[in-house]
Amino acid sequence: MLAVLRNRIYRRLFTAHCVGLIGTGILTVALGLLAYDIAGGDAGAILGVAMMVKMVAYVFLTPVLSALTSRFRSKQVLVFADVLRAATALLLPFVTEAWQIYVLIFVLQSASALFTPALQALIPDVVPDETQYTYALAMTRLSYDAESLVSPMIAAALLVVMDFNLLFLGTTVGFVVSALIIVRTAVPEHGGMLVRSFRRRLLEGVLAFVQRRELRGLLGLNLALSASTSVVVVTTVLVVKDDLGGGSSDVALLLACFGTGSLTTALIAPRLVRRWPDYSVMFFCVAPMPVVLLSVGASLIFVPVGTLHWLVPCLWVLFGLFTSAVVTLSGRLLRRFSTEGSRNAIFSGYFSLSHGFLLVMYPSVGALSARFGVGPTAIVLSVVSLAGVLTCLAIWRTLLVRRQ
Repeated sequence: MLAVLRNRIYRRLFTAHCVGLIGTGILTVALGLLAYDIAGGDAGAILGVAMMVKMVAYVFLTPVLSALTSRFRSKQVLVFADVLRAATALLLPFVTEAWQIYVLIFVLQSASALFTPALQALIPDVVPDETQYTYALAMTRLSYDAESLVSPMIAAALLVVMDFNLLFLGTTVGFVVSALIIVRTAVPEHGGMLVRSFRRRLLEGVLAFVQRRELRGLLGLNLALSASTSVVVVTTVLVVKDDLGGGSSDVALLLACFGTGSLTTALIAPRLVRRWPDYSVMFFCVAPMPVVLLSVGASLIFVPVGTLHWLVPCLWVLFGLFTSAVVTLSGRLLRRFSTEGSRNAIFSGYFSLSHGFLLVMYPSVGALSARFGVGPTAIVLSVVSLAGVLTCLAIWRTLLVRRQ
């Protein structure tokens, strides 16, 4: 897998991605402390709105920003997004009101909605070999999982010697370093969308998912994944504190279980697609998800607390295992069914549509778990996940029987 890092351009882009990712992780910690400093016990409400603002930017602005910037070079787009993120993070220490957080987070996440799909669309040009590209996708997935462990540790170390407001300076440095690395990288450029109307550029990525069944099936899998992802993101704290009677450190440990499962799949995914089609690998990894969700719901309702202490971590590992396959391998399909001219639009369209499911699921899971508890909510979500799996099966049924 590490052989892909011998590609000098990819190595630099991956380094820029990792540095920016650490900056984002430190921002997450600092933002939570800032919200508490402003609102005290109501900090959770501020962070909830901030998450909603982030999803809105991802869903609605990604295709627009992609269309608006399609006439610019990839390097210009990436550097501009990094500079905008750095400048926005630099303003956060001066925030005194909640609405100011929302405005700055909207700007910062809009820049991320521009940067992330633009970088993802660039990698197939940098790593044209499909096997090496699969390794690159796995490396990206591993970087996200590793960041979730490394960034909090870096933030904790920095907090020993500085006030939390100075953490935003660390975030700014991360984005600036990322921009400098990209400036010094010979990024490949291509055209292909210059003569198309803004409306065509805006809709091209989304229309690709309507017109191609291979991509429509991918959306079915994302519907199934949004159910499990929302359980992990929204309810982990509730499960640990209310159902298991644990503390804050136990929350981190349970999330680490999810990360362990995700890391495992990212490591073995390149081997799996050498033996089976990527359609089959993704589908059969997601297919058990409704059963896992149903098991979570039934366990939290009927199983004694003593048993839950080992059963819940096992279920969270399964969440990570089954979720990571689609997150890791979806780029192979996007690459296969795009051209140089349409690639950025298709990656941006997928980024927007996949986050659209989360935009609906996050508040829904929050409301359901607050009203009925996590157990019944997980049972409801198992039905949603099953709908996504069956939708994908109906669309991909002939593709799943093909051999590699």
